[in-house]
Amino acid sequence: MSDNSLSAATALQDPYHEDVTLARDFLTLPMLKGVITDQHLQERDRIGRTVALLARLVQDEWVAGARAIAADRETALHINPVTGHARVFATAEHDTPHVWFMRTRAKAVSTRPGLPLTIHDVEVYRIGPGASFDLAAWSGDSGIAYTLSAHNGQLTSSRGNPY
Repeated sequence: MSDNSLSAATALQDPYHEDVTLARDFLTLPMLKGVITDQHLQERDRIGRTVALLARLVQDEWVAGARAIAADRETALHINPVTGHARVFATAEHDTPHVWFMRTRAKAVSTRPGLPLTIHDVEVYRIGPGASFDLAAWSGDSGIAYTLSAHNGQLTSSRGNPY
């Protein structure tokens, strides 16, 4: 790993770049088993790197369907450890007080070292302050549902804006 933060562009152009690092059992919380996390998502334009990490989890056969939770700066997700119900809390003045829940349903079309990523229909559900999400059912309320795809390393969104 280099000293640089992994950018979305780097991860999408090569999901096996040396900075695309995965580690097992980083969080040992039952409700987060098999879920990757990311932070400063929109502020630092990291959604593409999260998509690349999801593709790697499936391609490398860590999981059949990969899931991720990502939040932006000054945003917290409170998860009830018993029920798996989660609620977003954020600084009122922050421009992007959201949490994104993402998952894949199938392997990427192209996930090979040195080649750009191609993956279709990564499901995204974005919620803001006060909204909730059920981790067990992987569904929420008061949010926005859309999909992300990458074709030859270029990210697109079913809603236009990937965020």
